[in-house]
Amino acid sequence: MMPLELLAEIADKEPSLTKLWLILAGLGMAGVLLSRFRWWAALLVLPGVAIFALAIVGEVTDPHVGPAIRQELGLSYVLQAIVAIATGVLLPLIAAAHAKRRVA
Repeated sequence: MMPLELLAEIADKEPSLTKLWLILAGLGMAGVLLSRFRWWAALLVLPGVAIFALAIVGEVTDPHVGPAIRQELGLSYVLQAIVAIATGVLLPLIAAAHAKRRVA
């Protein structure tokens, strides 16, 4: 029987779903909280979301690593990563739009 460390080739190098959700939803919520002060302040978190999202999307769409990720972690990992990215982007955008409409 092989130790589990030898079986994990890609999964141990990818961030867990918990980490993805905590970072991306956390940045999104930070944008929501920032929108309470100025409407444009919510947009300040978007570069952080973009950097993290580009790293994840880059790995998932890589022609060599992407199929291994889908094989080891499953399609649900990829779908949840996409939903977490969308959450990190949409929360600050919606909060900024709402705050700007509230001010105007």
